[in-house]
Amino acid sequence: MKKTLFALTIAGMSGTLTAADFTLYGVADVGLRFTHQSETGKQDVNQLQMMSGQNAGSRFGFKGTEALGNGWSVGFQLENQYDVDTGALRKGLLFHRQSTVHVSGPYGTMMFGRVGTLSSAAGTYDVIFGIGDPVDGGDGAVPGVLSYESRRDNMVIYASPNLSGFRGYLEYSFGQKSESEQSSQNERYMGVGLRYTNGALDSALTYEHVRYADNPSMENNLNFDDKTVVSFAGSYDLQVTKLQMIAQWMKGADNLGNDWIGKGFDGWAVQLGNTTPLGGGLLYVMAGYADGEYAAPVVGEGKQFDLSAWSLGVRYWYPFSKKTALYTGVGYQQFERDFLSSQQGTYENKVTQVYLGLTHKF
Repeated sequence: MKKTLFALTIAGMSGTLTAADFTLYGVADVGLRFTHQSETGKQDVNQLQMMSGQNAGSRFGFKGTEALGNGWSVGFQLENQYDVDTGALRKGLLFHRQSTVHVSGPYGTMMFGRVGTLSSAAGTYDVIFGIGDPVDGGDGAVPGVLSYESRRDNMVIYASPNLSGFRGYLEYSFGQKSESEQSSQNERYMGVGLRYTNGALDSALTYEHVRYADNPSMENNLNFDDKTVVSFAGSYDLQVTKLQMIAQWMKGADNLGNDWIGKGFDGWAVQLGNTTPLGGGLLYVMAGYADGEYAAPVVGEGKQFDLSAWSLGVRYWYPFSKKTALYTGVGYQQFERDFLSSQQGTYENKVTQVYLGLTHKF
């Protein structure tokens, strides 16, 4: 009732919206997490923290649409992200998660603004992680070993209508934050995707390319190869469990999960998982492995190494109602770098986590 009254108040102030086409929504997610980290050359760290957004990013948003007739409509979505434990806005942005305007019709949808990419694990067109990752983008301190492209500013997106189960996507970002007058100094993102859904089967194939900015004041004047990632995601619902997977080929990648390697990683990764109804809730299981090599553009910097990584996560989610749920989980992740320089040897970073939290949607 209060939500409807608030929507009516906003509608009355703007003179353009009605309660029927305006939605106020949000998530409050908070819990505790214990993390043990073991890193080569450093003392082991044990940490107990209050964390926001372990199961779902805490957010507050508005969205609305207006029907224009003949199957056409225009709409918007403004969605922030905040930390329940501190009240701070994520990255200091008013609408960090999404800030878009879209036009939809019989020939598809055009969207403009800040939004998640095809492999962002967030946003309207989150097809890779949304299909193939049981926890849709990692699990707290164990985010998995897949490379992702998060949200991008200045995006233009075209999403086709559903054609016999197929749907296509085209995405382009003119640059992050403010755009430079010289396009070569903007880090530009391009994505192409195809999704196919048929009954219990859901799948997607994407090609993503990041053209790194030419900026001589950064990266020690080095020019890095552009990033290219080809991803395939699939899921099949057997009713007793849903099988899920993601496979990736990468060239010039800069991250595996939350391990920001540095631009220039070439390799592959695969993740398998499933979602199973259990005891009135859902049990999520995922395991991933990645392998490849990283080489800095300048030989002799001591940054040439082979990299292998693997992760394992288990989460249980139990709903008390349609809006409130309790969750708990455990996870382990390990990154190993074998440096080509014999003087540097092997570097390992191991993380173990246990967590418990509560999610409320409104």
